[in-house]
Amino acid sequence: MKKTVIDPDAGSDIFEDLDTPFSRGTVIETDQYYRIFLSGATSSQEDAFSSSYNTSIGEQTTDILSRMEQFLEEVGASMNDVVRVRVYTQDIDEDEFREHHRAREKFFEKAHFPASTLVRVDEVLVGRIEIDLEAIVPKDGEWETDAVFTDIYG
Repeated sequence: MKKTVIDPDAGSDIFEDLDTPFSRGTVIETDQYYRIFLSGATSSQEDAFSSSYNTSIGEQTTDILSRMEQFLEEVGASMNDVVRVRVYTQDIDEDEFREHHRAREKFFEKAHFPASTLVRVDEVLVGRIEIDLEAIVPKDGEWETDAVFTDIYG
């Protein structure tokens, strides 16, 4: 197996004088697939040191997923390869929850919907939402998809 670290100097964007121990993500290569882990990202449209927000939850979601999609495309992957999404958000009401999911609909096809978790947190560093994701990219470029309908949470 091979491990590639994506932008190991990512933390220098935050602290020029500190070697922060994180990267933008990691790619694991096996004989059959690439597994991509992208670190949590916040909206580039928000100011890290402001408590007021210039954009809505939907706009922040779109900004974050657009940048993640762009990176995936640069490495030969797509949003169809995303298998897991984690969303961390500050207070979110029902309308904002719907707005977040309407924004996500632009990025994910039903046959490739990823597993997803949404967690409410006290604070997000920038804006009100942070998203990380995992993707698995088959080396043969093909996904065989299927759907199982069950209420596992019964």
